[in-house]
Amino acid sequence: MRRTEADVEHENKWNKYFAKPNNRRVNYKKLSIASPFRCPWTQLISEWGGPEEGNFHVLRDQETLSKIHHALNRKFNLKSAQMTPSSLIPVYLTMKTRGNPGDIALICLPLRSDFRENKQKRQHTDFSPVHTEPLRKDPEQKERILLRKQHLRLLKRLRNRRIRQKKARQRKNPGTLIRIAKPQNEKLIRDQLAKMRELWLPAKPESIRNQCSRECFGYVTQCNFSLSEAKVTALGYVTTKGLEKLYKTCTKGTFKVLVRGTKSRCYRFATIKIRTD
Repeated sequence: MRRTEADVEHENKWNKYFAKPNNRRVNYKKLSIASPFRCPWTQLISEWGGPEEGNFHVLRDQETLSKIHHALNRKFNLKSAQMTPSSLIPVYLTMKTRGNPGDIALICLPLRSDFRENKQKRQHTDFSPVHTEPLRKDPEQKERILLRKQHLRLLKRLRNRRIRQKKARQRKNPGTLIRIAKPQNEKLIRDQLAKMRELWLPAKPESIRNQCSRECFGYVTQCNFSLSEAKVTALGYVTTKGLEKLYKTCTKGTFKVLVRGTKSRCYRFATIKIRTD
């Protein structure tokens, strides 16, 4: 199977993450981040009512994109665009306040209360985050600690066994230098590493859509500061069902979404536009 650039980047970030000691790693489970190194499009679309086989595509039809663009400008009915659940819609985001969420940031649906709270903050020139994700407990932390203790105890027991075997051979062959046998525990260490990695970051998360307190319906693929707009802008993709729900939620003004970086608990507003070029 041919590897894509995203697969190579994901593997590099994955290996770099697990090369760090435990106390130097970001605990993404406490931050409610299910996939910090890549965008799990297949699972995201499946949870939003799309096909489970992974047959999704990026919407490129200019006529349909133009209809969605006019719908977000409140000049067209979004239902008439006839979007399919298996489509990913390319979007352009502009951050409303300071902060750069970075790549692989979550695009989430705001609640009505978020708009009211944001309005009150702006009246008092308060530019703090719209919402802060509650810090969660890591349900696998105790299991990881126990598994590590058991693994170290097993390695010590195996080493003591090799030492006893060395002493027994030494008694049978006095005057001959007998060395301790090399450990034959490569498979044991590989299995332990795979278990620990799965407890830190599962390969198949329980949920992508409901991984945090705000529903996730898309991901940012590129994010940086734009000199032409003097703001942080981003490119990303969202699901059609999520966009329809956003259309029902935002009844006034410009359409806004919540964006959160993978290493932050802070949600900030960003305007959303459809990329038609």
